[in-house]
Amino acid sequence: FMQEHREWIEEAVKNWGLNPHTFTGMFTISLLLFIASFSMGSDGKFAALTVLAATVFGKEYLLWFFAVDYCGYLLTPMHECVMIGKRYFGTSLSTYYKAFGSWALLILTTAGVFTFLI
Repeated sequence: FMQEHREWIEEAVKNWGLNPHTFTGMFTISLLLFIASFSMGSDGKFAALTVLAATVFGKEYLLWFFAVDYCGYLLTPMHECVMIGKRYFGTSLSTYYKAFGSWALLILTTAGVFTFLI
């Protein structure tokens, strides 16, 4: 779907004035991507979002977009690890979010350093 409608999405993004070269633009883009990946809860869909975002905004942001999309996918309650952990091991949501939240923070920090500082 996203690949078929790429031109429409690119035009919409340009009309919204989202510029990845400004902090506000990158924050807005990242937040939208995170929410979309979180909402869909699918590895195939987060990967498609990553490719689409890198195509629209530039390959230099691929690592950052991958990290944001992956963290959205990782932290969604629809992620299969949540259900498996709860059912078979009795893992609480708070334990899950402490572990994966820390991991997501590390991933975002690393991607941010390599994308924006180096």
